Formats: sequence, C-alpha cells, structure tokens
Amino acid sequence: MPCNKAVSIVKAALTDEASAKLLTEDVLVTVVGSYLSQQGYTDWDSGNATTRTSTFRVVRATDNGGVSVTIQSDGLNATFHITAGGRQVSTSLPSYRPATEIFAAEALVGELTQLLDATADMLFAQQVHQALSALGYVQAEAVTVEDEGQYVAATKLTINL
Repeated sequence: MPCNKAVSIVKAALTDEASAKLLTEDVLVTVVGSYLSQQGYTDWDSGNATTRTSTFRVVRATDNGGVSVTIQSDGLNATFHITAGGRQVSTSLPSYRPATEIFAAEALVGELTQLLDATADMLFAQQVHQALSALGYVQAEAVTVEDEGQYVAATKLTINL
C-alpha cells in the first residue's frame, strides 16, 4: 500500500546574512515604529507629537544598513542602535541616568530583540510557504512546540501533493 503522508520536522536557524536579507531597513523602520506606537509612544516625524514627551524617532543608519531609534519620555531618554538584519540591539544613555531608566532601556533592548527575532522567523516561514506552494496546496498553522525545555511559537506547514 503506498504511503501518502510524510512528516518532516526542521529546526531552522537564520544566519546573520539571511536575517539581513529579511529584515531590511524598511522592515526595521516599520516593525520598530509600529511596536513603539503600540507601547504609547508618538512618532515625532508624524506631525502628531505636540511635545517631545513620550516620542520616538526611527532613523536609517547610513553606515551599517541598520536603524537608530531615539526615545524621549519622562522615564526614558535613550538611543537604540539596531544593526542590519536586526541581529544586534544596543543602547546608549546619557551619563548619570537613574537606575530606573537604565532598567527600562535594558528591558526595551530585550523586547526589541525578541520582536525582531520573531519577525525574521515569520518572514522566513512565509518564504518557505511560498516555495512549497509551487508544489501543491500548503496550509499554514501557528503552533507552540517544546524546544529543549522551553515552549516556543512555530509555524506548521502541511502540503497536499
């Protein structure tokens, strides 16, 4: 009896080069800007900000293909640097900042790192989905899987040949 089902489980890791192709400057500007807007910050360049309180500005970095994000608010005044491909997020604070501001900046670095990792994973899954679609009907489903003791989001692709 012929088998009409096959299962393949792949754990893919994106290289820095692959991530840079997915997380272009345009994607970084859009994703980071949308995230900060959802967090209650106003884009200074939108014309909607009346003061520089709780505002952000995303600027394309001319030297490395990444972006620079400046945030000004009551609890945080910092600049964040995101390299091309979103693989590294770092921050620089003015000297002698209170501990609460340092913790807020470190927390935002972690949030942006997770956001960009998830965005790269989603874009990669879309590319795989598109490639498999050339072979047959593909159904995508968001699932949670266990990976070395931690539960992580994944995309399950089912293809009907």
